[in-house]
Amino acid sequence: MKPECEKSRWEKFKDGCKKVGEWCKNHWKELVIGAICIVIGAVLTVLTGGSFLAALGIGFKAAAMAGFISGGISVMSSLIVSIFSGDSFKMILGKVLRSFVDGFASGFMWGGIFAGGAQTISAILKFSRSGKLIFGGEQLQLFKQNNFSGKTLGKIKIWFPNGLNNPNSGGTLFKI
Repeated sequence: MKPECEKSRWEKFKDGCKKVGEWCKNHWKELVIGAICIVIGAVLTVLTGGSFLAALGIGFKAAAMAGFISGGISVMSSLIVSIFSGDSFKMILGKVLRSFVDGFASGFMWGGIFAGGAQTISAILKFSRSGKLIFGGEQLQLFKQNNFSGKTLGKIKIWFPNGLNNPNSGGTLFKI
């Protein structure tokens, strides 16, 4: 238990690594949930003819951006509360750092869920539009074309793809 000013660079580095390990131990569930959702979306993208690495990269980029945004929002709210509470600068700095990493973990999880979910919905729309599943470079015909897409519920169309001849996947869940 040396004072901080007497520690060598190596001891400070080890302390920092220990703090990162503790953070990962406390937030592993959020990180794993976000990553699993992204991987599921990337796998479904591959099954409809897309690129796994591109979908994976886009998913992790979206999750990281959501993490940084959530972390920033957490910092601002923590900073405002700490300032009005009259905390010292050192205490404010500690609270702000803690709130950023906690907010990042939560934002990464939700960003991963939404990125993977968007890729999954896009793959389902593409699949329901063509009725074909691409597996190992071959198209497997599982359903007749337009089996799901373009169904109407009154004036509302459900699972409305971009278009049957449109090579881009995606579309609208509900179209009035």
